Amino acid sequence: MSTPLNPLPPQDPQPQLPAEMAPSHPSPIVVNASGENPPWTGWDVLLLVIVFFLIVNILGAVAMVFVGSLHLFGYNLNQLLHNHSELDRLSHDLRVLLPVQLLSYAVLLMLMFWVVGLRGQQGFLESVRWRWPHGRWPVYLIAGAILAIAVQVLSSHLPIPPSLPIDRFFQTATQAYLMAILGVLVAPFIEELFFRGFLYPVLARRWGVAAGVVVTALAFALVHGAQLGYSWAALLMLLLVGLVLTMVRERTKSVAPGVLLHMGYNLALFVSFFIATDGFRHLTTVLNSRFLVPGCHH
Repeated sequence: MSTPLNPLPPQDPQPQLPAEMAPSHPSPIVVNASGENPPWTGWDVLLLVIVFFLIVNILGAVAMVFVGSLHLFGYNLNQLLHNHSELDRLSHDLRVLLPVQLLSYAVLLMLMFWVVGLRGQQGFLESVRWRWPHGRWPVYLIAGAILAIAVQVLSSHLPIPPSLPIDRFFQTATQAYLMAILGVLVAPFIEELFFRGFLYPVLARRWGVAAGVVVTALAFALVHGAQLGYSWAALLMLLLVGLVLTMVRERTKSVAPGVLLHMGYNLALFVSFFIATDGFRHLTTVLNSRFLVPGCHH
């Protein structure tokens, strides 16, 4: 065989660069299937939970000492310290409980701002995915009311106890109005920011959308367990509400629609309760556990 014409000249061996001088190739980008990538971690969320419950208990103790020492609302510090029934009465007195709850919510909100400022590069609203549904916000309020009606109908077929611990917050018309203000204007905003704004993103990033939705809804229901006497039927209804709220958060990629839905849900329950009790004037004859209003956790 003859050699080919004009053969290519042999290639000179390329010099090997030291490892530290070798060009670096970018590592492949791992895409999070859930689309959630908050700057905070699960440990940050756990810290928020621990600090919140510490604050609630500390403020509760301070309120007890303050009210008992000044003999406000007929309380006496010595009786509060040695009489369990008197302490139990104080723990359900909205004149004391409501300020404690509002201050605890304020501390939790400040802590959430602090975590975002410490961990994130964006503003608070961008980090928690707060996007107001312009032009569609009434739809979410109405959807919340429809959800409330559905829960009322379903709960009427479940063995929910005739009385629950939350009933003690509705002994007078004043208490009912205060609970309505808390349940419609305050609790939905704070709860959605925490559960759907902070907790859900880290769970979805870690375990995926389905597990994140379920665990977030379960945590939401269990937080309200004490006020429902841990009745499985009542908690099941709140689990359903939590699932809907979290799925709305996942679907819209925003916390704001869930806040509106939550407000619509609570508002519809309070309106139906207001009508059933003739303007909160016949509370003891109408009170029943089917008015499942999340909001007070003390």
